[in-house]
Amino acid sequence: MELGVHYGKEPREFFLTDRGENSGVKYGDLSGDGKEEAVVVLGVITSGSARPNIVFVFGMSGDTPKIWWVRETGDRADHGYHNASIRNGQLLLETYKPRAEKFQTSNSDTYIRDYYKWTGVEFKKIQTQEIPVDTQDDNPWVIHLPNR
Repeated sequence: MELGVHYGKEPREFFLTDRGENSGVKYGDLSGDGKEEAVVVLGVITSGSARPNIVFVFGMSGDTPKIWWVRETGDRADHGYHNASIRNGQLLLETYKPRAEKFQTSNSDTYIRDYYKWTGVEFKKIQTQEIPVDTQDDNPWVIHLPNR
């Protein structure tokens, strides 16, 4: 399968993410035609220490699934994958926002939620929100600040 993301010559391993509510497969109607599309999130194991994810949106073309959209997320606290969902006909993609401290971006206390709407040809970003991380978020790169 052509992923639309190129990593060079080193071998890569891909896996379906499975983080409870943030599982790697979500369904919902993004086109307004009453049929469900699928959002599939794969984790990537690279030859280095980075751990990006790839978010796919699949729709149907006749009886065949077709990739509508592919987006690579960053690495952990550096714009790494937090969640993807479908609400009110919109795709919501959440990635961690890095928190810079003395030239380091190794942790995050917020994530960015981008809202996308399908135009029939492409996904167009229509809104962005910055949201504090949930106190139940147990990712090791998340920092919980007091008074939040």
